[in-house]
Amino acid sequence: MTAEEKAEKNRRDKFVRARSFISKRLYTEEEFQKLKQLIESHENSPQE
Repeated sequence: MTAEEKAEKNRRDKFVRARSFISKRLYTEEEFQKLKQLIESHENSPQE
C-alpha cells in the first residue's frame, strides 16, 4: 500500500468514525455547537 493509499484509507476511516459518532449521538449539545462552529469556520476560510 502506497503512502497515498494509506492517507486515503485514513481519511475514509476518520469519516466513518465521525459519521457513526454523530449518528449515535455520542456528544453533548455544547460539543455539537463547537463542532458546528469549527466546520463553518473551515468552510468560510479561503481554499488554497
